[in-house]
Amino acid sequence: MDNSFGLISGEQEKGLVEANAEARSVIEDRIFIADQVQSGNILERWQLLAGERDFSRIVEHWNRLHDDLVAAAHEDLRTAP
Repeated sequence: MDNSFGLISGEQEKGLVEANAEARSVIEDRIFIADQVQSGNILERWQLLAGERDFSRIVEHWNRLHDDLVAAAHEDLRTAP
């Protein structure tokens, strides 16, 4: 399918469903970062990303989530970005 209009193909959607299940498991299993996951609404934000069907919005949501996760990791490890 042509992604120039931001639509995803059936194969991409299947991959997103599989990635969503794996990501939810990883996020929920990270007890040692539970406070950061909760305060950053990480699981909710992941669900928003996983439920999106517009590819450009998926990328937008991912970039913001990724930046916040990296910042939280630096804060937790007390390292500079």
